[in-house]
Amino acid sequence: MDYRQRAFKTKFANAAKCLGVKPEQVVSLKFREIVHSYREYDLLMDMLEREVGIVRSPAHEDLQGQGHLLQDGKNQILVVQHETGLEILYIFGSIASLLGLIPLVLQCWSRLGGHSRRPHADHLQQIETRRLDKKGHLVEDPAHGLLGGLLSPFAFLNSALTDAVEAMDSELQSLRTELQALMGRVEFLEKNQRKAKSRPTNTKPSRKERSKTNRK
Repeated sequence: MDYRQRAFKTKFANAAKCLGVKPEQVVSLKFREIVHSYREYDLLMDMLEREVGIVRSPAHEDLQGQGHLLQDGKNQILVVQHETGLEILYIFGSIASLLGLIPLVLQCWSRLGGHSRRPHADHLQQIETRRLDKKGHLVEDPAHGLLGGLLSPFAFLNSALTDAVEAMDSELQSLRTELQALMGRVEFLEKNQRKAKSRPTNTKPSRKERSKTNRK
């Protein structure tokens, strides 16, 4: 395993601790652009806290850059500062974060940047996605502009839609828990069934049973 692979494994492990999940459940969105000053990140956090009401706390784990844990109700994401652009770490499958929190952060980030920042390679918005597979191998998608729509009016989701998404997300999590419990029960029953089949069956009566029969 090369240095880069090890570095990303460490980042995802530390991000997982902050988000309370497993490393393979963490997804990284890296927005490639030129950031002229880290002051922009300070302004972003201030806007999210004061104007939007997002709860922010410092991420003490090593994320290869200063990290911030952002929370909005039950949803949480990590924002990491880089000279080469903003990075967002979120939980895979968290629909509410993907449709609510992340567009909200990007909307504020775009408002602050204006024309002072420019994406690398003159793309409207270069986004790189990274995650770990179940075997711990790094999976990367090349830079693209497919998520540029997050900076569009789609980001202005109203509270009713966000509440609906959160309810759906909660219901999906409940179904996952019930499914895991059911699968555990099925596995338990199958194991007991295999044990029962593996026991030797003795159809002949024992000597003691034969003696009782003869005495009768």
